[in-house]
Amino acid sequence: MDGLIFKNRRVQGFSLIEVILGLAVLALMMTTIITLVVWNTLTNSEASRKSVAVSYALEGLEAARQIRDQSFAYITPGNHGVTTSTGQWAFSGASNSLDGGNYVRTVRVNLVDADRAYVTSSSTYPSITGISREVALASYLNNWPRAQNVQVVFVGDCAVGNDVYVSGNYLYVAINTAGGGLLIFDVTDPQLPSSIATVNVGGKAKGVHVSGNYAYVAVDNASAGLAVVDVTNPATPSLVATLNIGNIGNGIFVSGNYAYIAQNSVSGGLVVINITNPLAPSLAATVDVQARGNRVFIDGNYAYVSVASAIKGLAIVNVTAPTAPVYLNSTNVGAFGTGIYVAGGYAYVSAASNSNGLAIVNVSNPLAPSLTAQVDVQGSGQGVYLDGTGHAYVGVASQTKGLGTVTVTDPTNPSFLLSNDLDPATDGTDTFVSGNYVYISSSNNNHCFAVNNIIL
Repeated sequence: MDGLIFKNRRVQGFSLIEVILGLAVLALMMTTIITLVVWNTLTNSEASRKSVAVSYALEGLEAARQIRDQSFAYITPGNHGVTTSTGQWAFSGASNSLDGGNYVRTVRVNLVDADRAYVTSSSTYPSITGISREVALASYLNNWPRAQNVQVVFVGDCAVGNDVYVSGNYLYVAINTAGGGLLIFDVTDPQLPSSIATVNVGGKAKGVHVSGNYAYVAVDNASAGLAVVDVTNPATPSLVATLNIGNIGNGIFVSGNYAYIAQNSVSGGLVVINITNPLAPSLAATVDVQARGNRVFIDGNYAYVSVASAIKGLAIVNVTAPTAPVYLNSTNVGAFGTGIYVAGGYAYVSAASNSNGLAIVNVSNPLAPSLTAQVDVQGSGQGVYLDGTGHAYVGVASQTKGLGTVTVTDPTNPSFLLSNDLDPATDGTDTFVSGNYVYISSSNNNHCFAVNNIIL
């Protein structure tokens, strides 16, 4: 019979060293866990603070955009805070202290050029180490509203317009009608002009310039190329003088006591008239500018004449002594010169070319002008006016693109922006900028001008 055999075993307990080591490992693990939990909490706090700072910076950048949309003129260089105390965003102070001073936001503006700004919106925030940190966001802001939103808001119900001029709250339109050459409109509200007067100037009005209480009109009349109209009260104008200038008047510019008329003469394209007494104008001089004169612009001691010559579209005359003007030179602008505007050492010549309707000539030295650039304005250029903020508005002979807008911030590198239909489709003949509006004379038989709103 088999028996059961029992063996005794000795079971040992943990030694003291093993217990101590175990406790040490456990303590290390707990410390690591606690450290990770604490670090994670602090890291989340840091991320949260940074996120708030980013939100403030984003808000600052968006505020700058909305300020730009109100008017690019409000985008001034320097450090700014922003506020909505007036119901819309505006710059205020040099920065904003936010959340009890924990965050400081600064919107910094650097102007790149007349139509572009580099804007940085930064926000400081307290880090977990106690050191102040910063986030910054940046963007270029462009003056796109002015360049890209030109809208026709009114079309004048009148015959073909040749030229427009705005003085105060009144618009003067030279129209191609022999019995009523000058029309006057009240444009206190540019979007709702009202006709207030018509003046018979003895022929079709080709150009108009207002100075003081008088409107001086270039007239399509070989025996009375200048008409002077008293517009002391624009609602009751009166023809007070005419003058035989030797030929038909095309364009006119008044400077000081003299009126300069570009006239339709191949041997006397510029005429100078003494208007010291507007009631008795007198011929002061005639200048041969090598072609028929179309438009004239006075800048300093020089007269710049756009002329009807395919190889001499711009003529320059020294008028330091208006009674003894001196023809200096001519520049080829690629086609007949039709309109002229001078600013900042450059002459902007609208040209009768379907491919290069605007020419820019460097006239910083009138004795040595040079063609700088040409721009395709989607049709033949007929007249040009600058708005002072880097844009040229060109009247264009195109049934669907009567107004062309060109960026000329850098005259050596101009760029065409857009065209506008004057609605109804018609050619633009000349332009004038006043405030936020472009006035365009129009060749339409029923609409002598249009008003375009430049939305800032």
